Amino acid sequence: MRAISVLVIGCRCALGLATPLAITASLGVASRRGILISDARILEILGSVNHVIFDKTWTLTQGSS
Repeated sequence: MRAISVLVIGCRCALGLATPLAITASLGVASRRGILISDARILEILGSVNHVIFDKTWTLTQGSS
């Protein structure tokens, strides 16, 4: 936490570069594992997902409770 604080105070551009770099890295890791993500905003939405249910054909259907 101290190192992050020093980076943010010392070089504000580090914070501006960290977010796009993290998104790019996570999309790369997901694609290597066979997961295709159409939009980077999906990563933010996935943070609030509790359950994912596939049917027998491995198709996802959008639902809400």
